[in-house]
Amino acid sequence: MKFQKIFLLFLLSTMMVPFISGATTDFDIINLSAKTYNYSPAPVSPGQEFSVWIQLTNNSNVVAKNVSYILEPKYPFTLSDFNNSEVVVSSIAPYQSTIIKYTLKTDLQAIDGIYDLEFKFKREGTNTYSIEKYKIDVVSDNAVLELIRTEVSEISIGSDGTIDLTIKNLGTKDIKNIFMTLNDSEDVVKVINLKTMFFENLKSGGEIKVSYKIVVSKLANKKSYTLPLEIKYSDSSNDYLISRNVGVLLNDNPNMVINITSIGQINNKIFTNNKEKIDVEIYNVGNIDAESVYVELNTTITDINPKYFIGSIEKDNYDNVTLEFLTKSDLKSGSYPIEVIVNYKDSSLKKQTIKKVMTVEVIAKKSSNFSLMTIFSGIMSVVLFVIGLAVLILVLRWANKALLKPAFGGFFTYIKTKFKKKKK
Repeated sequence: MKFQKIFLLFLLSTMMVPFISGATTDFDIINLSAKTYNYSPAPVSPGQEFSVWIQLTNNSNVVAKNVSYILEPKYPFTLSDFNNSEVVVSSIAPYQSTIIKYTLKTDLQAIDGIYDLEFKFKREGTNTYSIEKYKIDVVSDNAVLELIRTEVSEISIGSDGTIDLTIKNLGTKDIKNIFMTLNDSEDVVKVINLKTMFFENLKSGGEIKVSYKIVVSKLANKKSYTLPLEIKYSDSSNDYLISRNVGVLLNDNPNMVINITSIGQINNKIFTNNKEKIDVEIYNVGNIDAESVYVELNTTITDINPKYFIGSIEKDNYDNVTLEFLTKSDLKSGSYPIEVIVNYKDSSLKKQTIKKVMTVEVIAKKSSNFSLMTIFSGIMSVVLFVIGLAVLILVLRWANKALLKPAFGGFFTYIKTKFKKKKK
């Protein structure tokens, strides 16, 4: 009896082996899961992009082939990087996973809450999708006010200009009590109108454009100056303060002026075949030093046009130059143009040129033989005059002795005697 019981138990256990084996074979059927996911940033803000990573896992001993999957976002989410068409993974090895990434964007007007994302997937040989729902938390961020645009007019040293600033509410909340303050820079660039401006309210997505007037000191240098900007504002729950810097680049250059003070050696006239000169004054009336300054003459009255190197002329300063040259011997009398050219380098070390054109009167010299004859004629005229004067004196003396005294001698003696008696 006892033996029969033992045999019966053995027989039953033998019969159960196929069932156990069958259960093990069932675990070899492909089993996909996609319960694990993550998203960032978390929580998501309205109007913000975020990424979702989904882990699709093959929990079986068999390779999963041609696994197709799809994400079907609903409001307030939309896909950013690609559409929601079906995507296929050719294979997933046993007990291996595939990471699937999506980039989505949240609607700007979305209200706070928890929203579902549906992820569908299926393997080859099945007609229905498995569905997983993921929870995405949407929370409105803090109020965001930002300086989005800066426009600065061209400003030179010692002049004034404008700075136009544009601020925008980038958040989903309305902003109130906005104070914008633009401060001076180094006491060189100064705000000359109201430094602090107030705005009561700015709705989400709204912009405000503010214009400031500034003036630049004559003591400024050619460089970029920074004006500190402070913006204070509030939303329904908090107060905020942001600091920004507004850069102002001063653009300036030397301003050169030419003044010709004299021309020629005598009475501003130029003679042929003669050493002549032109005196020039060069002024820098700008706010930047002029570098590599040199002066040259351009004219046809000489064979070699002179040049003179000065070097640098500081702002609000000047220099004198004398250009000497030899005029041509075959010039005809008349008026000729001359051009004084000043070359220099500006603040960007680029070559600049200014010119001044004038007309000069050229007088042709007579030949040297003619000049000697003129001198000789002059000397002879003087000699003849002296000789004539001497002859005249001799003639008068002779006339006095030979003619006047014999004829009037008694009369003169009588007058002289009378005069002496009266005097006694």
